[in-house]
Amino acid sequence: MCLLKNFTRYFIESDMIKTLRITVFALAVTYLLPNAVFPFEGNDKKVSFSAKMTFAQKYMWRGIDFQDDDPALQPEVVLDFGGSGAYLGLWGNYALDAAWHKWDEIDIFTGYYFSLWEGRLSELKVDLFYTYFYFPRQDRDENSHEVALAFRMPGLFHATETICLMPYIAFYYGWSPKGFDTFWNKLGIDCAIPVHALLPWQKEQFLNMYLETFYNDGYKPLESKAGFSHIATGLYTTFEWYGINMMPNINYQWTLEDTINKEDEFWYTFILSYNF
Repeated sequence: MCLLKNFTRYFIESDMIKTLRITVFALAVTYLLPNAVFPFEGNDKKVSFSAKMTFAQKYMWRGIDFQDDDPALQPEVVLDFGGSGAYLGLWGNYALDAAWHKWDEIDIFTGYYFSLWEGRLSELKVDLFYTYFYFPRQDRDENSHEVALAFRMPGLFHATETICLMPYIAFYYGWSPKGFDTFWNKLGIDCAIPVHALLPWQKEQFLNMYLETFYNDGYKPLESKAGFSHIATGLYTTFEWYGINMMPNINYQWTLEDTINKEDEFWYTFILSYNF
């Protein structure tokens, strides 16, 4: 009975449950705020659910090769509250090499997105979100938190009527019980080029390319130096089949700071997703 009480107390007081409570509360408040406070993207209140599974040849995160070239499966589920702009999701990383299972990861995230000045060249898409990084096989002190603010400008540059260059920028601030706090800044541009659809039943298809770089003020777990850590580029497209989206993706990274990564990297991913 004593053991059961201790387990119950730990479960109730654990960081993960506390975070879930805060996340659900924040999401409910955001969803219930009146339209006068935040400019909703539309009037569609239909709740949608999406699921995604990624095979990653390497687990690359902000220039860091976390599993030393070993592959992983990365599932994700997202609940989107329609025109409110609020969403809630789970993301995971499961190493295919058992040696890395001690660092298997579950991330809980929630956020709010909206648009400003729609239909203009200055249209701005904004995404404000929070993530809790949970490592179930590690001490609780390894878990961490992050808040982020991201901006995209889809109407700023148009090479032609159909080819769009979309700049984006994001700011991240993370902290952990160990006292590690880090600021990250991502700056990039995405290019979408229409191509002839390879599948006969697919109406349209785009070839997407991106180029981005990251700045950090010193990532404490790696004792990295402050500065631009790397430049990454990638190429991807989407194939549609009975509502299933299949996205092959190839990427290359030029490493600028060897305290983040010791070498340049090439890797690929393959993503399966479905919207319910």
